[in-house]
Amino acid sequence: MGEFILRHKPELRDPYMVVGFGGWPNAGEVGTATVTYLRDRLSADKFAEITPEEFYDFSFVRPFMVVEDGLVRALRFADNEFYFWKNPTGEHDLILLVGFEPQLRWGRYLSFLLQVVQQWGVKRVYSVGGVYDRVPHTKDPPVSAVVNYARLKQELAPLGISWTNYQGPSSFHSTLLMACRERRLEMASIWGHVPFYVQAVKNPKVCHAVLTRLAPLLGLSLDLSDLKKAGEHMEESLSRLLGQNEEMRRYVERFEAEYDAQQQAGPPPRSAPATNRIIREIEEFLRKEQRRQGDGSATE
Repeated sequence: MGEFILRHKPELRDPYMVVGFGGWPNAGEVGTATVTYLRDRLSADKFAEITPEEFYDFSFVRPFMVVEDGLVRALRFADNEFYFWKNPTGEHDLILLVGFEPQLRWGRYLSFLLQVVQQWGVKRVYSVGGVYDRVPHTKDPPVSAVVNYARLKQELAPLGISWTNYQGPSSFHSTLLMACRERRLEMASIWGHVPFYVQAVKNPKVCHAVLTRLAPLLGLSLDLSDLKKAGEHMEESLSRLLGQNEEMRRYVERFEAEYDAQQQAGPPPRSAPATNRIIREIEEFLRKEQRRQGDGSATE
């Protein structure tokens, strides 16, 4: 059975909670990477976790294994870990949850999450996610939101956040939104829009776009220049690839023209979607770039 394990009980002042889930609502790893960035940047401390046993199909969300020279070193299952950070200058401390969207028993998982909300008197919840969209990688990534109280729109709108219109299958974010509303707790779900042809890699440019909106909502003043630089490097890498591949370059140029027309005069006729082959080639190129940087051979 899954359990909520409390490592220790920090004393927190009117905390806000920020949640990022891996899985379906995590295009470009925007949800998990954004909250992990906050965790690492703020040196937040782990204080609790939800064990994974009853919430996942492990034939789909497989454990991560580390083997070195034939010797097993580690086996790690899907994590759902809570961290806290005390804000020395602001009104609200932070609770961060980095997890993986539950596949099974959403109600029980939700009860554990709401236990933290209630026990520490959380004042507002933010969830963060990523969606694939028809936006070129050369443009500023759109950021949209869903809120559970209309009054939140007045606070988010000046930050350049648009509003989602959607009907269809929902993620755990939606379940949490409704559960918070039932408890008269404000919540906003903030989404970074990731170019649909840049998949299977972390997207720092979109994470930067989300954090520039989220940080002031949390009362944080953060230097995000490292994320901005990583996003610029990714864009330069893609531009270099397009310079080497005429078909891809023409495709993205048509896509940019379509996007600009849509911004100015409403939706034009939609062009054909990218082929799977183009997406695969871009993914493989970016993976090689990331491995090259990991080996220390990337230039600044």
